[in-house]
Amino acid sequence: MISLRKITSLIMLISFIILVYSGIILFIAPQGKIAYWSLWEFLGLTKEEYTNIHINFSLLFLISGLLHIYYNWKPIINYLKNKSKKLVVFTVNFNLALLISIIFFLGTYYKISPFKTILNFSENMKDYWEEVLGSPPMPHAEQLSLKNLCNKFSIDLEMAKKALINQNIKISSIDETLSQIAKNNGISPNRIWEIIKEYKKSGMNSNKSTNEPTGLGKLTLIEFCNKYNIDYNKASNILKEYGFKFKQDTKIKEISSQKGMLPIDIYNLLQKKE
Repeated sequence: MISLRKITSLIMLISFIILVYSGIILFIAPQGKIAYWSLWEFLGLTKEEYTNIHINFSLLFLISGLLHIYYNWKPIINYLKNKSKKLVVFTVNFNLALLISIIFFLGTYYKISPFKTILNFSENMKDYWEEVLGSPPMPHAEQLSLKNLCNKFSIDLEMAKKALINQNIKISSIDETLSQIAKNNGISPNRIWEIIKEYKKSGMNSNKSTNEPTGLGKLTLIEFCNKYNIDYNKASNILKEYGFKFKQDTKIKEISSQKGMLPIDIYNLLQKKE
């Protein structure tokens, strides 16, 4: 016999398992720009597919959770009663549950250990993937057509096409995006870039963005200053003038995000002030 109460509980269990699994994968997965650039997959699913699964199962978990509360309303109310059977919201058990939740929230918000260690592990994994898989020459480069990409980075289009064809990579049109070409040939946009980037036109400078440093966001402020020969004390004073909050081990991407900026904006800011 069909039981909605049992179905609800089982849906919650299945959703919980899927959420834990997809959450762990997303926790250790590369950043979106790296995942899309390299066509990163795990067990046949891309990061975008894991994200979609996580979102929809979160909704399913929410709906089943609300139904679970509905079907178990009386037991839940009993949890909030004292020894005299009077309803008291802030019972000892409720207070402990609330305290643990607050600790997790504040620990995560203020990045206090051990919560900071967990977050750092995720960031380190993303940095690892960037080193292993490589990063695009510019944000969303995979969305550019082959023609526009070559034009933007002063690459000889005909030579690039010839090089790709020699590698048995089929191109239907130069107006196809790198992502489309990569998907049609079962390779990553990064593979296409590695082939064509050697054909930069002689005597021409590529777009300014090609000369800009990459990987800035994963550097701490002190590492950033050391790498680009910037006096830390001067950099610290400049950032304080602009209202940034930071420490020596604060990553550049964390600093830039405080003002809705990109890591390259911090680089340009400090270079101009030097």
